[in-house]
Amino acid sequence: MVLIEWRYSTNDGGVIVSLTVGNAAYATGSLLTGDHHIVAVYSGNNTFDTSTSAPADNTVEDFTVVNSGTITGPSSGTPYSMPAIGLNGGNSAVTNLAGGQITGQRGVYLIGGNNVLDNAGTITGTNDVAVYADGGEIITNQANGTINCEYNCKRPASMAARSCPAMLISAKRRTRLTSLLL
Repeated sequence: MVLIEWRYSTNDGGVIVSLTVGNAAYATGSLLTGDHHIVAVYSGNNTFDTSTSAPADNTVEDFTVVNSGTITGPSSGTPYSMPAIGLNGGNSAVTNLAGGQITGQRGVYLIGGNNVLDNAGTITGTNDVAVYADGGEIITNQANGTINCEYNCKRPASMAARSCPAMLISAKRRTRLTSLLL
């Protein structure tokens, strides 16, 4: 078996993938916002020398989601890995306008800090919390905004059922939560 190691940014460990019919491929959605220099490294064998590709520069930019309609996430799978909207890495924003609906097993999943959620519509979690933030986010629920959880957390039969919170914020970093009332 021939292995190719993909290295990006300052990650010297890289990710090792197999060579299949002369090609190696690697895809990831976990690069953080910013510039990344990606190279492929072949460590060689008895027949072929080592080789390193020329760097491929890749820039991951922040993004913004503005919703005035309906966004629906997957109806099956692991709730925390299947949100209607997931922001990973920070510095991105979701604006759910009045009349907008975001519905998923977990409605909105914010990790990495510095993400912004501004809700004037409805966010619903059907199988988990409606909004999850791991800290460092700015969450504003406008006066006409609604954040719901339609799910009762499952527990072993020996334990009483309990309701999930509509919003769960981890204590890793400071999160600013504002609920505007008129």
